[in-house]
Amino acid sequence: MSICMCKYGFVGNGRTHCIDKDECQFGASVVCGNHTSCHNTPGGFYCICLEGYRATNNNKTFIPNDGTFCTDIDECEVSSRCRHGGRCVNTRGSYECYCMDGYLPKGGPEPFHPTRDATSCTEIDCGTPPEIPGGYIIGNYTSRLGSQVHYACKEGFFSDSEDTVSSCTAVGTWESLKLNCQEIDCGRPPEVQHAVLEGNHSSRLGSVAHYVCLEGFESPGGKITSVCTEKGTWRASASSCSEIIIEINEVSVFNNTCVRWQINPGRINSKIEYVIYIKGQRLDPLESGHEETVNLTTESRTPEVCLDLSQGTNYTVNISTAPPRRSVPAVIELQTAAMPSVGLLHQPGSQSKDDKGQSCSQLVKGVWHE
Repeated sequence: MSICMCKYGFVGNGRTHCIDKDECQFGASVVCGNHTSCHNTPGGFYCICLEGYRATNNNKTFIPNDGTFCTDIDECEVSSRCRHGGRCVNTRGSYECYCMDGYLPKGGPEPFHPTRDATSCTEIDCGTPPEIPGGYIIGNYTSRLGSQVHYACKEGFFSDSEDTVSSCTAVGTWESLKLNCQEIDCGRPPEVQHAVLEGNHSSRLGSVAHYVCLEGFESPGGKITSVCTEKGTWRASASSCSEIIIEINEVSVFNNTCVRWQINPGRINSKIEYVIYIKGQRLDPLESGHEETVNLTTESRTPEVCLDLSQGTNYTVNISTAPPRRSVPAVIELQTAAMPSVGLLHQPGSQSKDDKGQSCSQLVKGVWHE
């Protein structure tokens, strides 16, 4: 009796024939290892690594009994795998593409595969920066990722916000700004005590408001102005209106009962009312004294008045201005002769004349006579 042995890779059919043994029937991972495909052949088999993997013996096919196995291929070792602007990320058996910083996906989403997807990477360009009403861009700029544009308000405009920089973002747009340039408007100029605004005025940047002192006041420090500043407020000058104190100077007596004086050359354009207080003491102590107040209104810078004084009397004459004007009063003393005399008070437009030929009116015991 003879015995038959089937060759390697074959098994007996239990009768008289040897048939091929399917080594792959137990599964590729069992026979060939991970990431493989098993291929049966008559009397044998071979293994192939799946796409994205390669055999450690660097052959396309292998038999695992020599210790060969499949390892992942790093597709990212090949430069420009993801084309311009792309960044390759290796995965088990494959790879994925993402756009690098400064680039955005175009034509599809991320991640993408360049052999099957239409997605590509395009460089970020934020385009022209936004315009700011009343503002402008300082210097040069680019529109690439991270580029910055610096703004400032135009002359005549201001902003409460200090946010003056806009950056090109990763989404391809410029950052929004809080900068809000508003035209400077200082509003109505401030009031200056004892002064009024002169003429028309603007409230824009650099506008100048001019003031004029009221009658009876002057500005020793020069012109009074307010200037509209870049902060939207008025800046006042240091000058101010101060009241003109009338100084009565160079008081003199003429014609025995007439008094003349001068006033300081201040800015007074209207008539001035004077109060002349007369107080007399008789030379004869047995006789009563003489006391009287005389008012004189004139625009002359050198007023004069002739008084109705009693004979033989020592007089004190006090000259001052009537309210609301203020003055530095003047006091003069005089003595009338023992002979009777008639005082004259100078009044423009009267018909009488004194010994100098001046037009006057007579004041006799408080009553005007021509």
